Amino acid sequence: MSIAAYAPVDLWLEGMAPKRPDAYAVQIAKAIQKAPPEVLPPHVKVSASYLGPMLARRQALALGFNEVLLCNAGGFVLEAPTANVFWVTDGVLRSPPGREVLLGITRDSVIAIAGSLGIPFEEAHLTPDALRDADEAFLTATSYPLMPIARVDDRVLDPPVPGIVTSQLRDALLAVAAGEPSTFQAWCD
Repeated sequence: MSIAAYAPVDLWLEGMAPKRPDAYAVQIAKAIQKAPPEVLPPHVKVSASYLGPMLARRQALALGFNEVLLCNAGGFVLEAPTANVFWVTDGVLRSPPGREVLLGITRDSVIAIAGSLGIPFEEAHLTPDALRDADEAFLTATSYPLMPIARVDDRVLDPPVPGIVTSQLRDALLAVAAGEPSTFQAWCD
C-alpha cells in the first residue's frame, strides 16, 4: 500500500486537515512510562497499549505542549503515543532501536529516504538530555508525516526550526506522498 493511500496524508496534502503548528513543543513524560517489551510488544497496535500514553499526552496538552514523549524504565526516550521520534546530531540521523518502538510506516519511509539522500542513520538510545541538546529533532506519523520539534520541556532547540536535515527529509517525504517521480515511485503505484 502506498503512503498516498492513507486518508490523513491525503487530507493533509489537500489542505483539508485542521491547521497544525509549524513545529511542536514536546514534554518528556515523567510519571508514565512506556510498557516494556516483555509486557506489551511494541510492534503490536492494540488499544491496551494506548491508555497510559494517552493519559500522559492529555496531561502534556493541558500544560500547553503539543505532544508527549514516553521513556522506558531505563529513562531512555522511545516515542510519542502515536509517533516515532528522530534526532540529528553532527549530521547523523538517529531514532530509538526498532526492537523497542512501533515500527511505523512513516518511520521506515524516512529511514529509506535518508539513505537515498546520503544522510547517515543509526538506531541509538536517546536520553532526555541528548534530545534537549540535539541539533534537530522531529516526529513522524501517518497523520502528520514529519513534524519538527522546536521545544523539549522548557528547552528551545537552538537552530532555526526546521533544520537542514529535517527540511530535506520533509520535502522528499512530501514529494513521494504527492506521487512525484522519485527513487520511491513504486511506493505510489
